[in-house]
Amino acid sequence: MSSLRRFTWPSTWPLLCGSRAAASSAGSSGEGGGGGPPPSVSISFPLDGITVGSVMGAVPVSFETANFILVPPGDPSCADSSELCGHVHLFVDGSACSPPGQAYNDDGESSPIDAILTSCPSVGGSHTAVLELHHNDHSPVLGPDGVVSASVTFSAI
Repeated sequence: MSSLRRFTWPSTWPLLCGSRAAASSAGSSGEGGGGGPPPSVSISFPLDGITVGSVMGAVPVSFETANFILVPPGDPSCADSSELCGHVHLFVDGSACSPPGQAYNDDGESSPIDAILTSCPSVGGSHTAVLELHHNDHSPVLGPDGVVSASVTFSAI
């Protein structure tokens, strides 16, 4: 079960997000836009290699981001291709566990995000979860090494 967190946006947020978007469309490659550190994401749970129990076919994936503000997909406070803000896409076992008609297993703007294992051929067994940062328009955020992402392999029972 996820808990709701309340956050008040600074009054300069739309300006920051919009100005970064302009820098991005002017040729920034996602390396933090105007010279700042690049955005990143890390997974804190489940730990790599552990066995976890699923609750109603889902496993929570806890994560943290740096240099990136999470907002709901389509949030008007975030420009479509801003390097500063967006949401995450969760892939489980590549596309093998994506619900029909969807390119990813789950998406969201807060941690944890559920790995929906009922979309997999088998809930139990080994799974690899990949969490990617995405722009408001659902395109992936690119960093120095490609798509900004983190992955973990776990077993579900």
